Amino acid sequence: MEYLPNWIKPFDKIFTQLTYRWDHLQIFEDFLSIAVSNFQLVPTEGLAERMRSTYNEKELQLFAELFRCWVMTMHNEIKSEEWKYLDILGEYYQYLSGKYHKGKLGQFFTPQPMVDMLTEMTIEEPTDEIQTVSDPTAGSGRMLLSAHMKLKGKMLAFAEDIDGMCCKICALNFLIHGVEGEVIQHDSLRMSDIIQGWHVNPMRKYGAFYIQPITQEESVIMRHKAGEQPKAVQPQLFDKPPAEEHVVYF
Repeated sequence: MEYLPNWIKPFDKIFTQLTYRWDHLQIFEDFLSIAVSNFQLVPTEGLAERMRSTYNEKELQLFAELFRCWVMTMHNEIKSEEWKYLDILGEYYQYLSGKYHKGKLGQFFTPQPMVDMLTEMTIEEPTDEIQTVSDPTAGSGRMLLSAHMKLKGKMLAFAEDIDGMCCKICALNFLIHGVEGEVIQHDSLRMSDIIQGWHVNPMRKYGAFYIQPITQEESVIMRHKAGEQPKAVQPQLFDKPPAEEHVVYF
């Protein structure tokens, strides 16, 4: 992907102003870290200090404008019929990958029509039961977003990916689309320890939407795969392993 849809161009216009002194990849990764931290109850330790020591005041203001642009674009697109497909950060990551860092990033996410086709083939019609949907190579979370839409929010989503930026994008997509679940960064093929992880919207049913960092021991994914009882940050939402008949794997 080496072109930009019109609705991403305002985001790119602000982003480009930051790239005169800094690498595109560094800017995007720092933006994702800021965005995730902004939705946590407790900001990421040391992030504010690192940002102030790295960037000047004008650049820090541009980061704030970039965050506002993303939130407002998402807010406006929610009013349209296609809002469920909106993945600004995933689209932009692909754009940076194709234009500037082909060898380093190499991220190409599943096109939305194929995502919807796979969802129709895999996910049954929604019932009163809460389904657990898992994607061990989640990328920006598009498969899980599509499942969330079809199941009308009656699901817990569990996402794994080896790419740290993908995981942050996925967590932010969960947050802003109202998806409840967990995102962890690790090698799901080798089942390595997690590098970072979050519970997203763990108190959604009470109207609270936020991102909460978790440890290896608090990861429902890791404990469930090990056959252990999950010890989640919010036990009222993650109080037992999902029944196998309610688990869908992409």
